[in-house]
Amino acid sequence: ARLGAEIFDLIDSTDATPAAGARPAMPVETVVVCELFKEFLAFAGFANTLAVFTAEAATPAGDATQLSRDVIAADLGVRQATDESAQLPLVYGLVAALKRAQRDKIDAL
Repeated sequence: ARLGAEIFDLIDSTDATPAAGARPAMPVETVVVCELFKEFLAFAGFANTLAVFTAEAATPAGDATQLSRDVIAADLGVRQATDESAQLPLVYGLVAALKRAQRDKIDAL
């Protein structure tokens, strides 16, 4: 997978288009989704997939992020009520919130 990421970088940097290497700025929503994916992939131990995703999405590598976890959590309204939930990727909090909303909706009927 690391080789795949390096090949992608090479192909991307030698693109014959006039604006090679220049990518338009991503919408904030796309940045948030990319950061959620990166956090989950790192948590799940998918280092090779993360390396390829980081290269293809043109996001900062390693622990660098475009938006902090706290900013994303606040923007999405994800509660991190316990130390355990703070250790899980934010996408787990989103799933829990959706399940809670669905359960509340059913209970209200």
